[in-house]
Amino acid sequence: MRTASRKRLRALAVIGASAVVLTACGPAKPAGDGGGVIATPPPANMARDEAELAIVREAAQANPADEAAQKKLVRAEKEAAEDWTARGNDANARGKLGEAGVWWRKALEITPVDERRNATAGKAVQKNMTALEYHADVAYAEERFEEAISTWGAIRLAAPGQAGVVDKHDVALRAFANSLHARANVLVQQGMPGAALIVNLRALKYDPQLTDAFTASNELRKGLRAKFRVHFGELRVDDKAIKDKAFNAPLLAQVSPRVDDHAPYAVGKDPAAMKAAFTIVVEDFTRGDQTKEGSDELPNTEAPSKIPVPNPAVPVAREKLKSLEKTLATLQADLKKAIAARKGKAVTPDDPGLALTRRVDETKAEIAAAKRELGALPATVPPPPPPATWTMPWKETTRTVSARVRFEVVEPEFPEPVTVTITESVAKTDRFHDAYPKKSMKVDPLSLPPSEELVRELAVRFQPGAQIVMKARQRRLEKLLTTGRDHLAGGRESEALEAFTSALFLMGPATLPPDAAAFVARSLEHGRFKDVTGLQ
Repeated sequence: MRTASRKRLRALAVIGASAVVLTACGPAKPAGDGGGVIATPPPANMARDEAELAIVREAAQANPADEAAQKKLVRAEKEAAEDWTARGNDANARGKLGEAGVWWRKALEITPVDERRNATAGKAVQKNMTALEYHADVAYAEERFEEAISTWGAIRLAAPGQAGVVDKHDVALRAFANSLHARANVLVQQGMPGAALIVNLRALKYDPQLTDAFTASNELRKGLRAKFRVHFGELRVDDKAIKDKAFNAPLLAQVSPRVDDHAPYAVGKDPAAMKAAFTIVVEDFTRGDQTKEGSDELPNTEAPSKIPVPNPAVPVAREKLKSLEKTLATLQADLKKAIAARKGKAVTPDDPGLALTRRVDETKAEIAAAKRELGALPATVPPPPPPATWTMPWKETTRTVSARVRFEVVEPEFPEPVTVTITESVAKTDRFHDAYPKKSMKVDPLSLPPSEELVRELAVRFQPGAQIVMKARQRRLEKLLTTGRDHLAGGRESEALEAFTSALFLMGPATLPPDAAAFVARSLEHGRFKDVTGLQ
């Protein structure tokens, strides 16, 4: 039955975003200098199960009007209560009464108040009430406060009104809170303010009136916020390789305000803050115009003419007549030479002069026909229709500004800088042409924004360069997470908690990866990380 319940619970975990909310209860460790900040680990799978339930609960809280989400939450809590009750029964059967009390208490906490007494977990607690109370009394006497609290807590939920249990439970809560605050003071002395803050906040969970823990928590928050401030000096633009300085001021104006978007990194001169350098290197900047020429074929809107035009066939006919007359003159001259060369010789059929006479006669006939054709032509004819299109020449100018910029963050504690290079350009194009009144075409003048305007527009495109600060912050976060995981793997829980809490103050709430979030939430006994940083 427990396996089936766990499967159903995990199936419900697909809705919503993950928020780890854990309650760690188990035998407490002594608070010595080398002790961990967490009690003996809770029963197996407690963290995972509560995290899965938290996912469903968060989705329901985020969508109060979503009936389906609310029903899933009710079903998930019911199945979780059944599962945890069964685990408590199993622990009790194995003689683990303290562990059984933990599971029964957890099951009763998510059971409606009016159903707790008759719930299976409630009946189990009532059946074992004397043994549970005795177990809690022994645990308290041995200063295993957390185990006593959990066991007495189960009795209070299952059988309200047990005056003796209530009083002992309240005393144990205050005792455990004081022991946690004492442990927090030790952690401060050991140079672990983040871990100390978590332990103090956990102490306030058990005794909200513990003034010393409240005051210490506020002071530790302030110190941790200050500890992770990283300030750049005055932002500057390195443009040594660029002659044209027009891009510098607009670029700086766009990038500077966005550096502060990535707290705790900021532009400032706080001497107490960690120092870093943010440099903007303009590696290339050019601007200029390029012009090309072309033409368009446009519909001809010119009205056709009604004025007659000289007949184009007349000059052609005249030229033809002139050519024939020239040919005749040449033939007649050749004939004259042929006659003179005969000197009384008889005319034979193949006589060259005879062939010339025939060509002379043919040419005269052609001349006569050409004169008749010319005489028949009219002097004028109607004008031809205008062409369907006309060619309009134009010139096109493209104004371009472009830049390549390298953004660089240097932090003393890291051997390599964080860099990113961005290349962007802005171009505007326009055509211009003259006026053509006959074609109903007005002049189109060149209309381009001034170069300075394009430079300002280009600078806007380099705003993402400020996100290099986010990369630097992420690098610092990864270093903290790696440190925390190494400590956790080595059993150094306080040091691990210090690293993970530091990551919270660096990146803000809800930024830890699941493993780190689960550990911090388990140490804190809830996943409201905004309570840790004090940031909303």
